[in-house]
Amino acid sequence: MLSVSKQNEINSNFIKIFKNMVEKNRIEPNILLDNFYEFEKKNIDDVKTKNIIKSMLDIPYYENNQNVNLLRKFKIMQQALHNLIDELLMIRLNKLRF
Repeated sequence: MLSVSKQNEINSNFIKIFKNMVEKNRIEPNILLDNFYEFEKKNIDDVKTKNIIKSMLDIPYYENNQNVNLLRKFKIMQQALHNLIDELLMIRLNKLRF
């Protein structure tokens, strides 16, 4: 049984790895999010998107002391993309102020 702090550490690591993969593959988060939505509907041909999804599915993420299923991981990645898009938008908005 994992402690809550250990689960949080593992989950934070999952998000960091995901963000690093997006950056390493040089995919715009908006485009990747669109590809994720397209993948929900049908299989896609975009190799980078498929590789990111495939790689992330093997990395653990915990909720209530249990490793979440693949669909939940996919949804967590989508949420992480939304958060990343928001972070980038905030940076652009702050630059407008100065």
